[in-house]
Amino acid sequence: VPAISRLAMDADQSASELPRYLAALAEIEHPAGSSAVLQSPNSPSAQVRAAAARAAGRISVEPALDSLENLLKDPDWWVRFQAAHALLRFGNEGARRLSLAAARHEDPARETAMLTLAEHARAT
Repeated sequence: VPAISRLAMDADQSASELPRYLAALAEIEHPAGSSAVLQSPNSPSAQVRAAAARAAGRISVEPALDSLENLLKDPDWWVRFQAAHALLRFGNEGARRLSLAAARHEDPARETAMLTLAEHARAT
C-alpha cells in the first residue's frame, strides 16, 4: 500500500495513471491510502475525481466526507454517482448528508442524492 500511495501522491493530478492507482487503493481498502485519496477530489480530471470518490468510500476516509458531499455537484455524472455511492458506505452519516442534499434545491446534487437514496431503499 505505501508504494501505491506514494505513486498516487507523486502523480500529476491530471495524469492518466492516477485513476488506476486510486482504483488499486480502493480495492485494497487499507487506511494507508487515505492521504493519496484526500489530495485528489479537486483534480481537473473527472476520472481522477471519480476514482478518488470511490476510493474514499471503500477505504472509509472520514476526512473526505465534505469533499464527497461537494462532489455531488460535480458537472460529470460519473463523479456524482461515485460520490453518492461512497457516501452510502459511511452509514448513517453518509445517508444524512445525502438526505440533506436531496432536500436542497441545488441540482445536480439534489437529483443525484434523490436517485441514490431511492436506489438504496429498493436494495434494502
